[in-house]
Amino acid sequence: MKFAIDQFIEHYATVTNGESALFRDNLLQICTIHDTSEDKVCEAYALAVCEAFVAGKLDTDRASFAIDDLFWAAECSLHGFALEAFDALEYRESSVSDIKNLLSSRT
Repeated sequence: MKFAIDQFIEHYATVTNGESALFRDNLLQICTIHDTSEDKVCEAYALAVCEAFVAGKLDTDRASFAIDDLFWAAECSLHGFALEAFDALEYRESSVSDIKNLLSSRT
């Protein structure tokens, strides 16, 4: 699953034309291939977005774009850490320090 998610992160790190990559069918396909729940995929994806933001691989705008696409792919229904990450990144108001704190408080 990590490889699939990393490919999406790479897209968001390099996209320049605003083209989305993660859609509902992609999310469901990852769930099927890895025999896991949608919530687990969403959490892993949100974690990857946060880690990429903290590492400088995604800037604020790209992290917001990536997490927003997750929100829509999940049909506006995120839970737990994925929802916390969405809330933190969506409006581009969180700093790297804020996201580090979010990651460290993850249960």
